[in-house]
Amino acid sequence: MFRKDKEISRRDEIDAVIARCRVCYLAMCRDDKPYVIPVCFGYDGRCLYVHTAGAGQKIDFIRRNPQVCFTMTCDAGLVARSADPCGWGFAYFSVVGNGRVEELVTLEEKALGLDFIVRQYAEGTPPAVPAPPAGLRVWRIQISDLTGKCSPAGSSILESHDCGPSSVKD
Repeated sequence: MFRKDKEISRRDEIDAVIARCRVCYLAMCRDDKPYVIPVCFGYDGRCLYVHTAGAGQKIDFIRRNPQVCFTMTCDAGLVARSADPCGWGFAYFSVVGNGRVEELVTLEEKALGLDFIVRQYAEGTPPAVPAPPAGLRVWRIQISDLTGKCSPAGSSILESHDCGPSSVKD
């Protein structure tokens, strides 16, 4: 990472950022053609989980190249420190990672993946996940590397966060 002063290096702090994120942007590549799509996701501390319909562009890309990149951002806000837009910045927390996608095929695996997705969005005790509907496909992304970044940019949005050690709070 170029800006080491913005790096979140502790895994528990990166995990706390992921817990607050609501959208994951999944990047795929096929025949030198990139494709990025926002997805709902779940996280178990080692892997991401996403779901798709039975067919579509995401599946076509995954079949050709199961290597993916993903990113997510939370607590983002514009910091307009001057009338000159060149002096503006953003405050945010972000995570970027790479991994390999694999399809979950048994009903038990699919249900577990969907449970992690529901837990990402549920407040309090998550509701029980019904049996996966026919045609729904569930995927696990085995994370190979993961980095976190924090940029308070002098913003009051993140007053309680200094991007130093132990800066991320649930």
